[in-house]
Amino acid sequence: AAKIPFSGVLQDAVANLQETEKIANQGSYDLAMGNTDDLSGLMIDGTKYATALEFTVQLSTRIVNAYKEVMQMQV
Repeated sequence: AAKIPFSGVLQDAVANLQETEKIANQGSYDLAMGNTDDLSGLMIDGTKYATALEFTVQLSTRIVNAYKEVMQMQV
């Protein structure tokens, strides 16, 4: 199995979060300006953003907890 750098996982999660946020914000803006009437697509994009946010928060929490656990180990 190929090894994936741990920092790469977090960077990918943050990049994915930023991309989904841009998409959701653009959809909201387009709806407010009257440029689109695709409410279902807007709701899907909002749900994708919420899911990406929750994933990133959970990932960072687990990273911090793992770091704390490693730092408390006695050598």
